[in-house]
Amino acid sequence: MLLGPYTHEEFMDVATKFHGYPAPGIIIGAYMVEHARKFVQPMLEDHGLFNAISETGQCLPDAIQILTPCTVGNGWLTICDNGRYAMSLFNKYNGKGVRVYIDYDKLEAFPTIKEWLMKLKPKREQDTSKLQAEIKEAKTAILGVQEIEALPNYYGKHSKGAVSRCAMCHEPIPAREGIICKACRGESPYTSVETPKLKLKAVPLEDALGKTTLHDMTRIVPKEFKGVQVSAGHVLTAGDMCDLQRMGKNSIYVVDEENAEQNQKLYDSNGIIQDMNTPNFVHENECAKVLGELLGGDNVGKSEKIKEGKISFIAQEDGLLWLDEDRLREFNLHGDVIAVTRKQGTQVKKGEIIASARAIPLYLSKQEWLRAKNVLHFGSLFSVMPMRKAKVGILITGTEVFKGLIEDKFEPIITKKVEKYGCTVIATKFAPDEKEAIYNAVQELRQNGVDLIITTAGLSVDPDDVTRKALEEAGLCDSIYGIPVLPGGMSLVGKFAENETFSACSVIGVPACALYHAITAFDLILPFVLANAPLNREFFAKRANGGLCENCKVCTYPHCRFAL
Repeated sequence: MLLGPYTHEEFMDVATKFHGYPAPGIIIGAYMVEHARKFVQPMLEDHGLFNAISETGQCLPDAIQILTPCTVGNGWLTICDNGRYAMSLFNKYNGKGVRVYIDYDKLEAFPTIKEWLMKLKPKREQDTSKLQAEIKEAKTAILGVQEIEALPNYYGKHSKGAVSRCAMCHEPIPAREGIICKACRGESPYTSVETPKLKLKAVPLEDALGKTTLHDMTRIVPKEFKGVQVSAGHVLTAGDMCDLQRMGKNSIYVVDEENAEQNQKLYDSNGIIQDMNTPNFVHENECAKVLGELLGGDNVGKSEKIKEGKISFIAQEDGLLWLDEDRLREFNLHGDVIAVTRKQGTQVKKGEIIASARAIPLYLSKQEWLRAKNVLHFGSLFSVMPMRKAKVGILITGTEVFKGLIEDKFEPIITKKVEKYGCTVIATKFAPDEKEAIYNAVQELRQNGVDLIITTAGLSVDPDDVTRKALEEAGLCDSIYGIPVLPGGMSLVGKFAENETFSACSVIGVPACALYHAITAFDLILPFVLANAPLNREFFAKRANGGLCENCKVCTYPHCRFAL
């Protein structure tokens, strides 16, 4: 059996030249490539072109690069290091191909290969000659094959995108990285290069008369007053000396010729300066000004005054506070600037403070500032989303209720909860635990013009519980079932898309536990649905932290720890 154009022995020599030595992994990898090529050939149509994936970064990629046109450099080989010793070849234009892997069940006949693969012996105790002989004997006998279809991002043509310049090192980078490159964000493989030194001049208080202060100075009187006593840029007078002494200030940072250059502004006549022109050091108040422009999104305003490097954000409309939780966390990882908010999903009134941000040090270095600002390059971190007054249709399922065997208790519970948000119940339908009946009830509710359908019960694992399946047959899409919040873990949220007959309609499925518990996952979900928030599985996964209701004797929800 040839390995490309090579015999086994010839490939051992080629591998030595390319890889440094004929590692067992690269020799086995050569047989994997040939095995994959054999099975993928009928899938390549007339063009014969394929891409490759290696599921490890060890040895196997080199076998692929030696024996195929696919290399890391030309982009035809992708390394997806998931720890498995496997690879695939697939049609360059439709992603259909084969995956070849080492089949563990076939290793019993080749104990030395198994010993090497599973690291049953330290490397120094392994018999290399015996291992290489066994690999030559086994050839493809230890391999398994699967038909696969690669994800679209691994085949076809993909633009590399626009190019910009890093605002820190000024080198060209992909524009998708933001305003600074990964290296300048702290992901460089090298130790930090030397950076400019901050120049601060502190003078004794008795020598500070007539000098200009470098920063705001805060006066605190316990339980009576906390605020700026002396502002940045203030020229100190004799009257200030006594106040500063009482505040415990023995030395004062002042502006002088030596440090004046680091007090440059982040604004010019055209607005915020270009990132490439960012000075080496940025004063706390300048940071706060820019954060005021970039942190808040829709329906968010900012306070007029900036004090001590801090700025506050104010709701400009009634609504629900929506946080980009991942990027808010990323922003706060740097430590040199912070942004703090009220809880995700807080219902806020116009004029209320919803967030504050501030610089921590008196001066941020250029790199510290640009790292934080790069997070904001991709959009704001929070916004206020108005909540619609929905036209609600209630769909109560359950054969026992439909036949009148028991009295329905759900309708008044759901009605009370939605009316709290100004919503109106347009219609209520009852259906037995039958898919066709539930399907028909959905159609009737949509004909009534509802834009939110709330179903009750029928969501557990019982064979009679067919509500979810019926909703799917009626066109439910983007659904999430199973939410890590208790009570109410079997809740459902999704939507019916707009079509030629009906307008779009949100859907919430409420499990039967809401008949017993006063507060469930439904109470968490409802305001987000009314605000048309972009809900997904990741959002709900974050609700698991605090998602266990404590069943307090006196319920104070939503002013408690539950699910937010």
